Amino acid sequence: MELAQYLPSPVNVIHLALAIFTVAGLAVIGGALTGRKRDPSFDIFCGFGVVTGLMTVLGVLTNIPFSWMAISFWISVPLSLLLVWRRDTSPNGQSLQLGLIAKILVLALPILISVSAMQASQWDEFSQWLFNSLYIWKFDSFPQAGLPRSPSVFPAYPHGNQLFSYLVSYASGTFVEMGVAFANILLLLALAPVYVSMIGFGCETSINQTKSWFAAAVGILGVTILSTTFVQKLVFTAYADTATGVLMGVLGILLWRLLNDLSGKSIHARSLAWQFALASMFFINIKQTNLVLLGLMLLAGIAIALRDNDISLFKYLRYLLVMLAPPLIVYFSWRFHVSENLSGREFSLKSTDLWLIEEAFVILARMFLIASKKGAYFGMMFAISIAGFWCFISGRGGSYGRLLFISGAIFTGYWLFLWTMYIAAFTEYEGTRAASFWRYNVQLGLLGALTAAVTLGKLYKSWFSSHLVARPFLRRGLSTLIIFGVFVAPLAFNHKIRIDIRPQIQHMRFVGKELARVIPSGSTLAVLDPRGQGLADLIIKYEVLSFSRFATPPKFASWVGSVPSSLESLKRRLKEFNVSHIWVHQKTDWYAAGLGLRGIRDGGSTLISKSVDGTWRIEKFWPYLGYADPYSLPD
Repeated sequence: MELAQYLPSPVNVIHLALAIFTVAGLAVIGGALTGRKRDPSFDIFCGFGVVTGLMTVLGVLTNIPFSWMAISFWISVPLSLLLVWRRDTSPNGQSLQLGLIAKILVLALPILISVSAMQASQWDEFSQWLFNSLYIWKFDSFPQAGLPRSPSVFPAYPHGNQLFSYLVSYASGTFVEMGVAFANILLLLALAPVYVSMIGFGCETSINQTKSWFAAAVGILGVTILSTTFVQKLVFTAYADTATGVLMGVLGILLWRLLNDLSGKSIHARSLAWQFALASMFFINIKQTNLVLLGLMLLAGIAIALRDNDISLFKYLRYLLVMLAPPLIVYFSWRFHVSENLSGREFSLKSTDLWLIEEAFVILARMFLIASKKGAYFGMMFAISIAGFWCFISGRGGSYGRLLFISGAIFTGYWLFLWTMYIAAFTEYEGTRAASFWRYNVQLGLLGALTAAVTLGKLYKSWFSSHLVARPFLRRGLSTLIIFGVFVAPLAFNHKIRIDIRPQIQHMRFVGKELARVIPSGSTLAVLDPRGQGLADLIIKYEVLSFSRFATPPKFASWVGSVPSSLESLKRRLKEFNVSHIWVHQKTDWYAAGLGLRGIRDGGSTLISKSVDGTWRIEKFWPYLGYADPYSLPD
């Protein structure tokens, strides 16, 4: 494998740098809006919330183009920085926080460089997430009446992540395909200081001791490998699961700290509630089902306030109004836009007569079967849930018991919610197989990891701390080894990060770009991929409809032929869609002969076009490079 394909181009590096600067700008704005008493660990998440939330509300309720909002964002960054610098008279804690973040970024450089060299490669990226990002970049607006129809499968999904991609793309002057992926990895790294603080809480370590290179390495490990839900296909892509998982962790810790503060003198309660409100503006704007997770979290808080004699329910409910108002404004603004412009273009419930009531316990059994195969995550969450409910019922556990209950209650409630959705929203094929059950649970993994980090800190203090203090050489050696491992591992296992380096995917993306240049405007292109499951259709559709040189791109028809199809049904569908061009992914004798294409070759894909007399002719052939079977993807 050539080394060059693992290295980013100068343009890729610039895009990554712009993404980092954008995140820094969001952090400054988040810090400016949350006051002097805030915890700066959460500035980034608050900035994401207020900026993308405000862009959503303005994008729905006004005609202000996103480009004007982007300009306003970049103007507000230096003003916010000046405000923070002049207002925050005690910068020591912030300087320590910035020092830890800088160390984390340095140790994560190999990961960041690898991600900057990547291109999109996964199913849902091509079906909706990239189209959602590209649409608002092209039209400076959300999809709406009077604009071209979005080719996204689900354009009604919230656009919080996509608005970050817009800010990066606007700064670069071109569409940044990896914009959302950059957001995912940078959000994950921004959570590392929070993980370190949870370890510190468990082992009762001073703040100065949690800002070292070793602490930075532990933070990176905690939000990646030790989280039990680190999946490259979700973290290094435009999928919404990573951002959802990060914000779940952030909001869970903020709620826990708020409850702890309310049990005491309530010194920081207002600041914590405001940080929760701003961060949840982003959380609610990532995925449509995040409203359910937010509701489960706040209900867990109400239960704790009712159970705990040290916490005033009235005070909690008063702060709850502050915590809910901003995210609900964002949520209902987007729901209004969907009802007016995108009705029916999202995943929704089926009619009650199609619910899988009789298969309910088959679905539940399938969920437990999947859980048994992901023992690290589900074992952790089941243990947290049992401990949390025990603490809640017995009234023991103190501060940590509250966190255990919050995490356990959300996990249990989410299981029940997913079970209900498999019954009421999924097809029989997907529902009875509990489709994507593991992926949906990934969204709770970081909250579980942050909760478990306290236990790790307690175990370290009880079992290991005294031994390492007595053996400074061993302590320094282990610290050096962990720091070195965190930095070097991404280099050694770069092929695991670069899930986009698959010759089959590279072939499809290259051919798609070629097709975008040669298919005439007004034509209808079909993909003939009888053995495929639809990935080729999605990739070709993305390349052709997104980057065609024509103002009006060619039309697109997919799934015109499959393995059980007959020649008659294929011809009928070609006529029905008025297909003028077909991209043939792999030769299959039954349609090659039936369409009079005896000259079509194996070992590559082919473009054929329809002549005036109705016959089909071969236009271009693209050989496979480095593989023989286009369906032999390793993952």
